[in-house]
Amino acid sequence: MTSGLGLLVIKAAQMAAKGEHADTVIQEVEEYRNNVVTNFLLPSIDMIEKVKKQSLLTKAFVKALNFIPALVIKNGDIKVQRFFLGYLNNLIIQYIRYNFANKKTIDTKGLFLIHTGYNEEERQLILKEIEKYIQFDEVILQKASATLSANCGIQALGFAYIKNNND
Repeated sequence: MTSGLGLLVIKAAQMAAKGEHADTVIQEVEEYRNNVVTNFLLPSIDMIEKVKKQSLLTKAFVKALNFIPALVIKNGDIKVQRFFLGYLNNLIIQYIRYNFANKKTIDTKGLFLIHTGYNEEERQLILKEIEKYIQFDEVILQKASATLSANCGIQALGFAYIKNNND
């Protein structure tokens, strides 16, 4: 969530550096806020229990089929965005494709890549996979906070970026 806020702070700072009036900065950042995308791929369905309660039937069904949840944060609310089917290593590629295959809808100025427990080699592989779809001007690698790590688990992966205004 804080990485999405970071994108808003960067936008405000850029506008202020250009000499924009404070009222204009506030108005534009408010509109820009609706274009922030923040989502996470959790390492297992067990981690979703900490963030969002699921019925026992749903949890059993999802676990039996090895669905892995992706969560989205919208207006401060955490929701299940979708489930991916398979094992985490293969799902990372699907998750990247899901986020970045439609690159026309994405502002390429910046990306926060948020992770819990990925080593340098794994992070580089993730970045190379993203670059197959889209090139960002700047990518900020952000190790997740202790709170996020505790709630999402080791090997959670998240992205924060901006959608274009016309989408």
